[in-house]
Amino acid sequence: MKSSESNYNKASFRARLQYAFDNFMTRGGLSIFLALLIMFFLTFALMFGLRWMAGFLLPDETLKEIADQMWRVFLQISDAGAIADDSEANYVNKIIGILTMLLGLLFFSSLVALMTTLFEGKIWQLRKGKNPVVEKDHTLILGFGNRILEIIRELIIANESEKHAVIVVLAEKSKEEMDDFFHENIDDLHTTRIVTRSGSTFNLQALRKMGIPQCKSIIILNSASPSDPHKAKYIGDARVLKTIMAVGTVTGSTGMPPVVLELFFSRNRKLAENAVPGQITALDANYLLAKMLVQTSRNQGLAFVYSQLVGFEGDEIYIYQPKADDWYQYSFAELQWHFKRSALLGFRKGRQIILNPEPDYQPAEEDEMIILAESDTVIQYYPSPVVQAETHQYGRGHLKNKPERQMIIGWSDKTPLLIDEYAQYVVRGSTIDVVVSSVTDTMNGLVKKAREKYPNLTIRLVRANIHNPQVLKRLAPQKYNNVIILAENSDNEEEVDAETIAKLLELRHYFRRFERASGQLIETQLITEVMDSQNAELVFNTGVKDFLIPNQFISKIFAQIAEEPDVKLIYEDLFSEDGSELYLKPITLYFQEFPLTVPFADCILAAQNRAEVCIGVRLDHEKQYASEAYGIHLIPKKDTVFELNRDDVLIVLAEDDT
Repeated sequence: MKSSESNYNKASFRARLQYAFDNFMTRGGLSIFLALLIMFFLTFALMFGLRWMAGFLLPDETLKEIADQMWRVFLQISDAGAIADDSEANYVNKIIGILTMLLGLLFFSSLVALMTTLFEGKIWQLRKGKNPVVEKDHTLILGFGNRILEIIRELIIANESEKHAVIVVLAEKSKEEMDDFFHENIDDLHTTRIVTRSGSTFNLQALRKMGIPQCKSIIILNSASPSDPHKAKYIGDARVLKTIMAVGTVTGSTGMPPVVLELFFSRNRKLAENAVPGQITALDANYLLAKMLVQTSRNQGLAFVYSQLVGFEGDEIYIYQPKADDWYQYSFAELQWHFKRSALLGFRKGRQIILNPEPDYQPAEEDEMIILAESDTVIQYYPSPVVQAETHQYGRGHLKNKPERQMIIGWSDKTPLLIDEYAQYVVRGSTIDVVVSSVTDTMNGLVKKAREKYPNLTIRLVRANIHNPQVLKRLAPQKYNNVIILAENSDNEEEVDAETIAKLLELRHYFRRFERASGQLIETQLITEVMDSQNAELVFNTGVKDFLIPNQFISKIFAQIAEEPDVKLIYEDLFSEDGSELYLKPITLYFQEFPLTVPFADCILAAQNRAEVCIGVRLDHEKQYASEAYGIHLIPKKDTVFELNRDDVLIVLAEDDT
C-alpha cells in the first residue's frame, strides 16, 4: 500500500514539475531565452568542472592557470573552431573539448537561433503596425478613404511652421501597404512624420494605443465615396458612427479632442454632432459641392478663387485677435486699413459668424477677426493705417439680373441640391434642364416637386444621349449660360471619371465645330465634376477654365476644419444664399474712367463705397494664361499698382451679384 502511494506521489510530482515547466515555456520568448541561458551556464560549469578535475590526473601544460581553463571552455562552447586549441593537449582534455564543442553546438546555437527568431518576430510585429503610439499634439486619421491623400498633403503644408509635426493613421490595411502608398504618392513630407498603424477604427484596444487624449484633432474618414450607391453609403455611415462611439468610450465625454468626419445622410450627421456637442463636426460633402458648383458656374473665374481659398496652399481663412488694447475702437471699414498682406472679412462673435458687416460696424472687445491671408505668419495688425487710399469718380449703377439657362448633365445625389441652389439665385423666367440617359420614377418625382416649389422657373427632365452628335446639336448647349457635367453614382470611380471626361470631350468638340461653322464665340461655361483628383490634368488639357475636383476641395476643407473647427461655420455662411458671398464683378461698377492706374488700396475704398470687401483683382489680358493664375491676384499688398481697363473685374465679398 505504501509502495503504491509512493509511486503515485512520484508520478504526481513529475506531472506537477512537467506542468510547471510547460507553463514557464509558454510564457513567450523570454522564458525560452532564460531556459537556454541556464542550460548554457550549466553546461559551461559542467565542462569546466571536468576539465579542472582532469587537470589533477593528467596536467595539461598548455593551460597554466584556472582562468585559462575557463576561457578555453567558453571558446569551445561558443565557437566550434576553438577545438583546435586542444591539438597539443592530452587525450582526456581532447575528449572533454569534443564534448564541450558538441554541447556548445546544441545550446549556444539554440540560444543564437532564438535571439534571431525573437528579433525577426519584433520586426514582423513592427511591420504589422500593432505597437502603441507615443506622441503629443498629433493629428489622428481613422480610416483610409479616398480623401486621405489630399488631406495629408494639406496637413503637411499646414505643419510647415512646426518643427516636429506628426500625423498618425489607423486603418484596416497592413502597415507596409500604407507606408508604400504614402512613399509613392507624397514627394516631400517637409517637417511632418507619418506614423501608420494597422487595426479596426472601432476596436477599443487599437484606439487606446493611438494616444487619443494627447492628440490635437481626429479626422474620421468614410469608407464610401460620393459616387458610391446608397447601400455602400449606409454601410460607410454606420462604420463612422461606430468609430465615434468607440472614440467616446476611450476618451469619455469630456476628454474628446475636436473630431471632423463625413456622413452622407442628414439623420446620421445630427446623431454624430449630438453625441458630444461642440466637439464633433460632421460635413455634408454633397451640400458643399452643390453650393460651390452653382456659385462657380455663375461667376467665371470663381472656381480658381475657391481653389486658392480652401486648403493651406494659397490663401486661407484664419481666426485672429490682435494683441493691441484699442483695436476694437475702430469700425469694420477702418480696420481694413490696418493690415498689409491680409484681408479682414468679418468677425466671430462666440459661435456667430459675421461676414462683411456694415462699414460702420463696431466690434466688441471679445470678438475675433476673420482674416484671409497667405499664412498665419503674415497676419499682423498695425496700430496705424498702413496706406492712404484716394477717392475717384465711382460707378453708380447696379447689374440687372436676366433670365438664365442652366444645363445639368447627369443625375446624382447632388442634382436636386443643384436645382434648389440655382432656384435661390436665378430670376423669374429662368430655365434649368437636367439631361440624363435614362429616366426613372425617382427622377420624375423629384423634378415634379421642384416644379411645384419653384413655379416661376422652367425645370425640365430631358432624356438624351449626348454622345450622339445629332442629339447634341438638337440640345444646343451653346445657348445655355452654363453646363455642369455631374459624376453619376457608381461603385467604380474610374469608370465614373471616364464617362464624365468622355462627355466633356464631346461638348468641347461640339463647341469647336460650332465656332468654326458659325464664326460666333461661345460664352457657355463648362463646369466638370471629377471624382479622382489625379484626373485633374486630363481636365486641364481639355481647355476648361473652370472645373471642380471634389476630393481636393472637400479634403482641403477637412484639413482646415481639423486645424480650426469654426472654419466650417465660415464656409457655411460663405456658401449660403443669405448673407455675403464671393463674386467677380465688372470694374465698371466701381470706377468711371478708363484706363486707370491705381494702387489696390483704391480698389478697396471703391468696394467700401458699395458696402463690399475687395480681396483681389482679375486682369482680363491675363485670364487665358495658367502661368499668370488666369489673371487673378488675391490679397495683393495694398500699395500694389494695377493698370485697370473696362474688361477687368474686382473679386469682392458682397450681399449679391448686382
